[in-house]
Amino acid sequence: MIELMVGLVIIGIGFGVALPGFQGMVKRNAIATQVNQMLLAINLARSEAGRLGFIVSVQAAAPTSGDEFGAGWCVIPQPDPAVLVPCSDTTVIQQFSELTNDATLNLIDDGGNTTIQFSPLGGLRGDRSRSLDFCMPGQLGRRIFISPVGRAKSHSETDPITARQPTC
Repeated sequence: MIELMVGLVIIGIGFGVALPGFQGMVKRNAIATQVNQMLLAINLARSEAGRLGFIVSVQAAAPTSGDEFGAGWCVIPQPDPAVLVPCSDTTVIQQFSELTNDATLNLIDDGGNTTIQFSPLGGLRGDRSRSLDFCMPGQLGRRIFISPVGRAKSHSETDPITARQPTC
């Protein structure tokens, strides 16, 4: 009986040590999944712009201040760049669901815009880089940096270039 109790205590200690590490891993994986969803949308919009021959946007579904893409986003063609087509339109290429775990995804220095537009050549419309900050309470944030030619990359708070570090 004593051997059984000692075995149970050892198993309990093992679970007590492993559980916090496992919970942290689950949160880090949730961050990676959600950041990768935005990277997928960016790359899809860029390739569809080249394929269709006109502007394609990654657009916030229901933008709110400080969390423009938190409610979800869509990839949508915009033959007329002056007219924003809502994510509820039938021409949506792909719809992405809202963020989970109180996460936020916000355009940096957006000037009120809630879209990221790609030209038929695959570059960003307006020829300037764009950045989005992904933040989750209690976790390290990520910044998605999109170069003027349309290439997107995710950066952490430990990135050596301070301009590419998220401000969460």
